[in-house]
Amino acid sequence: MGVILIAVSAAVIAYSYFTQSAWLSGLLQNFGAGIVTSLLLIVLYDRIIEKRAEAELKARRLIAMRRLSYALQGHVQSVLFSMYRSSVESRPVDGVGSYREFVRSHFAGPIANLNIMAPSDAGYPTTPSYADWIAQSFKVFMEMLRGWITTYATCSSNDSIGLAESMLASPFLVWGTQLDRMMVAMGSANFRPSALNFGTPAMTSEYAQLLERLIAEVEATTGESIGEFNDSAWHNEFYPVGHARMQIQVPPVFQATPAGR
Repeated sequence: MGVILIAVSAAVIAYSYFTQSAWLSGLLQNFGAGIVTSLLLIVLYDRIIEKRAEAELKARRLIAMRRLSYALQGHVQSVLFSMYRSSVESRPVDGVGSYREFVRSHFAGPIANLNIMAPSDAGYPTTPSYADWIAQSFKVFMEMLRGWITTYATCSSNDSIGLAESMLASPFLVWGTQLDRMMVAMGSANFRPSALNFGTPAMTSEYAQLLERLIAEVEATTGESIGEFNDSAWHNEFYPVGHARMQIQVPPVFQATPAGR
């Protein structure tokens, strides 16, 4: 449409130079110039609206990522690090660094050795088993992720939404939410082993990769690290480092199944 109007205005202005009437020539030139001016104003206005929409989308996306950062901070610091601290053989000499570095380089290996029958070091003064504590903690995190997707899907990147959805479907999270049901089933069968490991290294490694990529998305958008571990994270007055580590890794007795079964 804009191209047609420009062509019309050019034709009108060109014709004005061939007419014998000075009055008509001036009228046609003013008319053609008016069309060009109107088009420039429309283009300028559209560009202003576009820039404003981009700024609003950027602001909404920043809010979305900060909300997601809050959920990831709690998941990494309060849940995953507790599992890691209780299953690692000893504290790394150089520490674990940022939350992202922890997920990328430290978390996945030791978790398969976590004895889920042992008491959680995060449960004091109550002493729930890791199985019960993980199930409840994972359910809370999954609800936070679902709520975030529902609220911010329209202003978040496809990569961020895809990663969050992949995490929700991961065997690691699904398996974790089923542990309390497993404990009930074992109690009904009068079966209570003293030790049972969390899962498989492959399951944990896949989840760590998804989580690290989502943290990277958050940090790239906000321009901030979601968190850093310090010495106080390792301190626990009641449970030493590695208190729930299994000395011999055994195959998991139960396998993850899709939620709802």
